[in-house]
Amino acid sequence: MMVSLSAIIVVGTWEVGGIPYIWNLATKTDRTNLFIMDTDFRSRYTFWTSIVGGFFTWLPTFTTQSQIQRYNAVPTLRESRLTLFFNTCGMILIMLLCSWIGLILFANYYNCDPVTTKTITSSDQLLPLFAIEVLGRYPGLPGLLLAGLTCGSLSFEYFKFHSSYHHRRFRQVLQARLV
Repeated sequence: MMVSLSAIIVVGTWEVGGIPYIWNLATKTDRTNLFIMDTDFRSRYTFWTSIVGGFFTWLPTFTTQSQIQRYNAVPTLRESRLTLFFNTCGMILIMLLCSWIGLILFANYYNCDPVTTKTITSSDQLLPLFAIEVLGRYPGLPGLLLAGLTCGSLSFEYFKFHSSYHHRRFRQVLQARLV
């Protein structure tokens, strides 16, 4: 997955016009202002809506059964905290990479919105469209993107399945001991 994200970032940044072009366009359209301190929660993106919304969005990510198993699988509390710290650092890195990909897509489709021109039917299809249109010029890159997305999805499903299996098994062992 990280290879796919990196390929999209490197080739996409190059093809769209480079880091200065993407950043200047994002700044010009006010997409880089992170500290809008408006307290009206009806505003789309403010510092406060990001903090409160981000807390409730990411809370389930770090409190799932598979995450709790990771924290409990290490022998000491210190190692458990380190596990949480490195997990948080990894998630922040992935979010920063995905945010940069969003800026790349914004810069690429700035003058032409594929949803309004009916090229695609939903904004969820922007990344696959970008992969076909821009990355398609390079042999193998669309396949690399597809492989990365598939691997990321399958590993998530594997961990979900694996943790639910252990949860059921733990419950069976616990019930057998209580009887």
